Amino acid sequence: MEELAPLSFALTQEGFEGRQASPFGVTMQETIQFSLKQFQVRMDVLARAGHQTIAQINIRVFIATGPSAMGTRAELAFQFSSL
Repeated sequence: MEELAPLSFALTQEGFEGRQASPFGVTMQETIQFSLKQFQVRMDVLARAGHQTIAQINIRVFIATGPSAMGTRAELAFQFSSL
């Protein structure tokens, strides 16, 4: 995760190149702040995970963030079935 964060921020900066805001009116600073918050949430989940399986971690993320952060129904069904 720590290796991916700088790449994520670089892509954000590249996407905003030459623009003050996204087509939705979101500034680059707001986007970076959101990305930092999401990164911290993911790091917290991993820190608490300990001996849990990926499926158990995904359920915790699903409960904390809602289904949109987890992917498609098929992916969710697979995660829940592997408990």
